[in-house]
Amino acid sequence: MTEKNLFIAVLSLFAERSIVEGTGIGRADSLCPRWSWNLRDEMDTELAPSDITTEPAAKCPDDHVDLVFAIALASWLMLAFSNAGLSVDMILLTMLFVGLWLLGVLVRIVVFAWRRHRTARNERRSISILRPVVEASIVLGSIALAAVCAPMLARFHLCRAALERYADDVIAGRVAPQEPSDPVRSVGLYFVTETELVTENKGPVVRLITTDTYLDHAGFVYSPHGRPPVLGEDFYSDLGDSWYHWRRSW
Repeated sequence: MTEKNLFIAVLSLFAERSIVEGTGIGRADSLCPRWSWNLRDEMDTELAPSDITTEPAAKCPDDHVDLVFAIALASWLMLAFSNAGLSVDMILLTMLFVGLWLLGVLVRIVVFAWRRHRTARNERRSISILRPVVEASIVLGSIALAAVCAPMLARFHLCRAALERYADDVIAGRVAPQEPSDPVRSVGLYFVTETELVTENKGPVVRLITTDTYLDHAGFVYSPHGRPPVLGEDFYSDLGDSWYHWRRSW
């Protein structure tokens, strides 16, 4: 599916689509029967019984696009919040996607209220709100998981073994420390942009930067001999087993 077709499919969830059959003022049925209405009803004329759609609504090809979009948004939130911090581009994209979803929710509420009014007036079948509730639960559930750092912890624990091997290699001298200007290194599911080896009295400490967070940096610290040293405005959060979540501020 091309980007244009996908864009049209998504918009079709939030807009009424109709085509006029024949010539003149006649019947206007939507491409999907569940979105249909009659033009004569729009002119406040009385509907004849034969004009009211009584056949069961056929399934539209884009019926599940709204649900797919909610799942895609939830997946994006899980990905965006799985790193040690949110980069500027991730923040902007997340704001864009959440904003589009909220706009879609607002439009759907208006359309739902309008359709409910027309359903009551024309004695049509009731409109189910189960799917919107499911979609909202998916998105809001992912936001709640992101708020308690569940995606970040899940990704870290998946990569802990790879991160620890990398840190041990840096301590042993098999891998050189990494300057910000050096090429990015792939460690587990992370892209490490800076690797710092700090030697102090208690023992060596390896600090890894995995993302930029506007003016700050974030990553992880491996400190097998106790809590790592605070340099400048460092902030640490204990992850257990000698690992710490690290935010470096300037």
